[in-house]
Amino acid sequence: MRMSLLHVAAVIVTVVVAPVASRSQDLRTEIEEVVRDYLASHPDEVGAIAKDYMVKHPEAMAAGANAEIAIGRPRQRHRRLACGV
Repeated sequence: MRMSLLHVAAVIVTVVVAPVASRSQDLRTEIEEVVRDYLASHPDEVGAIAKDYMVKHPEAMAAGANAEIAIGRPRQRHRRLACGV
């Protein structure tokens, strides 16, 4: 009896939860498409938003530069080793 109740509960959860997850993924895909289309069709506005953000948050630029430097250093060492320098 207990095993059959677990099976019934599992079936109910699968039937109820699976469609909700599927609809959520569909909605996410639609939202991503709308945002992608907007960004592609309004490059000037997107540039202004990015510029305003960088003016208000200059530390973001420093963090990005630090990340680029950190990523670039191992590659440079690897190139030196490969060239024998």
